[in-house]
Amino acid sequence: MEKLCSAFLKCRRRRISPEYVTETLLPKKMYIKKHFEFRTITSMKTCWTCLFCLLAFSAFSQVDFTGSWKGVLTQNPGGYRSNYQFELYLIQKGDRISGRTYVAVDDINAVLEIEGEVVGEEMIRFEEVRFIKFSELQDMEWCYKSALLKLKRSQEGWRLEGPWAGKTSFGPCIPGKIFVQRQKPQA
Repeated sequence: MEKLCSAFLKCRRRRISPEYVTETLLPKKMYIKKHFEFRTITSMKTCWTCLFCLLAFSAFSQVDFTGSWKGVLTQNPGGYRSNYQFELYLIQKGDRISGRTYVAVDDINAVLEIEGEVVGEEMIRFEEVRFIKFSELQDMEWCYKSALLKLKRSQEGWRLEGPWAGKTSFGPCIPGKIFVQRQKPQA
């Protein structure tokens, strides 16, 4: 080590660069060790930078459920019908979901306001909270539905599907499933 210090002092007096000293005056083992440590530190900086970028990217990679979703609502045997036209219009703000549902069968339909939340990265949970408008039929009452829908990728694009349950003033509704496809925005 004394050799190294004296070599640096001599070099400073002669205005020789420290790199010259490490490459020529230091024993080869010390230079390799120093060079390896530098590479390790550089590699660690690169690793931390990559990790930070991945975390930042994953924070923004959550799916935005906002948009129009159309498909089918099914009802198990014993319900009014087995299949209904079903549409979801969702607005996502952070982890909160709001919007409306549209349900139709034959000549009757209903539009309901919904509230809900994003569950994890691939699911939403919502419930219908009030009727906006609806058609009435004698001896039939629309269900207030709640659902837990999972996001899935298909050849046609993104889908939401999952079970629903509901209630009326008479009691629980016969449950079923929801299958909707994300619609592409139209100009």
